[in-house]
Amino acid sequence: MKLTEISIKRPVATIVLMLTALILGIYGYFQMPIDFLPDITYPMIKVYVYWRGATPEEINDNIADPIERTLSTVDDLDYLESSSIEGMYTLLVNFSYGTDVDVAYQDVVAKMGLAT
Repeated sequence: MKLTEISIKRPVATIVLMLTALILGIYGYFQMPIDFLPDITYPMIKVYVYWRGATPEEINDNIADPIERTLSTVDDLDYLESSSIEGMYTLLVNFSYGTDVDVAYQDVVAKMGLAT
């Protein structure tokens, strides 16, 4: 038998089934946790290094490569994003969502001390 044939032959059962689905849907809707302003902050740490008069190439070779190599071993790291301009190096250390930023900060500071 096809579903449509069963629905036509047993209209009361079809209506009861649809009302049950509707009631369960309404109940589920009101049980969902809703937050007006949910926390959507992405765990990130910014690192700035200044070297007066250095070219971007010098910064990349002497600062960026060692730091990025060392920080790539930090726990829960999602990705690194860096840029070098004359006299300044900027690094964004992005972590997986849900990472405790305070613990990650301590880990980054410890690893920065190891960068050579």
